[in-house]
Amino acid sequence: QQQQQQQQEAAPAKAAAPKEAAGGKGGDKRAAAPKTPPQVTDGELRAAIADLVEGGDLASLTKRGVRERLQARYPGVDLLERKDLVLAEIEAAVVRRMAR
Repeated sequence: QQQQQQQQEAAPAKAAAPKEAAGGKGGDKRAAAPKTPPQVTDGELRAAIADLVEGGDLASLTKRGVRERLQARYPGVDLLERKDLVLAEIEAAVVRRMAR
């Protein structure tokens, strides 16, 4: 039983070995440069929100729908940190559109 357990523990190490030999992709993770999250300026967010509100049907437009489309436009960007800005801009864009 001990021998069988040792073989099972060694199996994952054997599976990882070909990756390292076939191009070095399984190597030292510390050598890889850390990825920086994508950045979006407040101005870019405002422009995107205005575009989404201008192109949307006011009868069916919701804040949630705009936020979801905005997140799809900027995947990887944490919009939760800028929730207040996003909500205020959605409201302002709707008011501007309705005033026309």
